[in-house]
Amino acid sequence: MNSGFKPREHRQKVVLPARMRRDGHFTDVCIRDISSRGMMLQAASPPPQGSYIEIFRASHTIVARVVWARERRFGIQTQDRLNVAAIVNATAPRSADGERRSANRPVRSAPPSARTLSELADRNRWRSRVFEFSCLLIFGMAGAGMLASAVYDVMAHPFHKIDAKLDTGR
Repeated sequence: MNSGFKPREHRQKVVLPARMRRDGHFTDVCIRDISSRGMMLQAASPPPQGSYIEIFRASHTIVARVVWARERRFGIQTQDRLNVAAIVNATAPRSADGERRSANRPVRSAPPSARTLSELADRNRWRSRVFEFSCLLIFGMAGAGMLASAVYDVMAHPFHKIDAKLDTGR
């Protein structure tokens, strides 16, 4: 008898440390099962149903929507298919000095603070002002050079005539 429902996709039971970012804040989570379209996770305080989160596992970043939440566990659904084997078997990336990073920390361990974002915006505004001033200066100098050349051409013709008359009169 066919009930009209799609059969449930196989879920692999695991216990994997990961990090979750929600609303700019990081927290530790544990992946409890995983399939190609989602995960069941455990956290001290799960996000509410319908919220969007990012899960970081080694070098993998997974963006998903929370589809259910009960007590300390919650389920997420991804838009894109997940490479389950790669996520399960992921090792922590190596840092510049060759040491392994902690497996439960993303490569970017903390989101930029509001102050950092504000400083970045101020620095980018300053750079754009310098660029704009440099462009105006370059175009202004080019325009002044073209104007000087045109004035020289206009003024040179009469002076050549005067000079020619003076030379012939001697």
